[in-house]
Amino acid sequence: MSAEVFRIEPPGSSTLMQARPSPPGTGDLSPIRKGPPMRLGIIGGGQLARMMVPPAHRLGIEVWTLEKTDDCPAKLVGAKQVVGDWSDPEVTLKFCKEVDVVTLDHEFTPLAVLERIGERLRPGYQTMLKIADKFEQKLHLQKAGLRVVESRAFQTEQELREIAEEFGRPLMVKARRGGYDGKGNLLLRDLDEMDAVFQELSGPLYAERYLPFEREVAVMVARGLDGRSLSYPVVDTVQENHICRCVRYPATLSRELEQRAREVGRACAEAVGVVGVLGVEMFVDKEGEIVVNELAPRPHNSGHYTLDASLTSQFENHVRAVCELPLGSVDSTVEQAVMVNLLGDGHGSGYPRGLSEVLKEPGAKMHLYGKASKPGRKLGHLTLVGSRAHDLETRALELAGKLTFKES
Repeated sequence: MSAEVFRIEPPGSSTLMQARPSPPGTGDLSPIRKGPPMRLGIIGGGQLARMMVPPAHRLGIEVWTLEKTDDCPAKLVGAKQVVGDWSDPEVTLKFCKEVDVVTLDHEFTPLAVLERIGERLRPGYQTMLKIADKFEQKLHLQKAGLRVVESRAFQTEQELREIAEEFGRPLMVKARRGGYDGKGNLLLRDLDEMDAVFQELSGPLYAERYLPFEREVAVMVARGLDGRSLSYPVVDTVQENHICRCVRYPATLSRELEQRAREVGRACAEAVGVVGVLGVEMFVDKEGEIVVNELAPRPHNSGHYTLDASLTSQFENHVRAVCELPLGSVDSTVEQAVMVNLLGDGHGSGYPRGLSEVLKEPGAKMHLYGKASKPGRKLGHLTLVGSRAHDLETRALELAGKLTFKES
């Protein structure tokens, strides 16, 4: 499907292509229309935006994305793309004047820019203020009565040494903003590795007490503007090098613990006042208690399986929530599902060899994002659905192993 591409340059540039034929309005942003036909703007045009586009189109909602380059994944599925720097407040405001509701593909846009968008931003500025800084996020959740990993902010090597003496080692050190897919995290095992912290991580940092845990789980929560929320079933997540390798539905938890995890997820959504989908990553500690790890104010990798295993995917419910439409059922349509992330194993086009063999597998669902391959880059995911009588995880990993993205 072809897509229109427009360009917004910062003020003073010689070229300015507006998103609409007529010049954008001046002053306050125009009133928000209720329901479709509606124009949904997404800041960022990556794979999350890409997966929001089809359900939005099915609901009669037009999708526009703002991205720095003109080759973003969302454009490939029919989003109207505006090329512009979403870190520039004037560029972002011009974009926002052209749409009715604004949502996010990522959390990298500066808070000062998001603040100026106003009420049409969903999740809103106040939510982002509580979530964008991961250390402040933990403090806010703790104040709301939710259990989190004990953390301390620091600026100097001496302060980090003092935290290490108090918390013990190993110690997890993280960037307060911008970390994702293993970036922005470092496990400090010994004080002799202190230099690596300041070499590999940048910006404000914080340290977490290392938490021995039984497993990692996640739950996706969809919450509307009216405060009504629904939580998807809990899933197990398997991490390798701080990157999610695979997701298993259903989680191997007792009924009581699953219910508790879903309650914690909804409590997190209420605590930050999110509108849209919230990804809640959690630990189950050695005592069987739920500990909140991190929040993501948008559809999340651990919910990608819902595209093929739920009556309403996380992406459709995010669109419904931000556009003030009723939330859809989060019930599952299959007994079991395993989602495996497909990571780049070299440089290439992003289209893998071995795809035909994988597609012969009953229950295999492929999702490629249209991104050029780089080592370690998320290029797509594979979901295998079936009955509980089968070992889907082993088979899903075998199928993923048949794919290679690097050029021969």
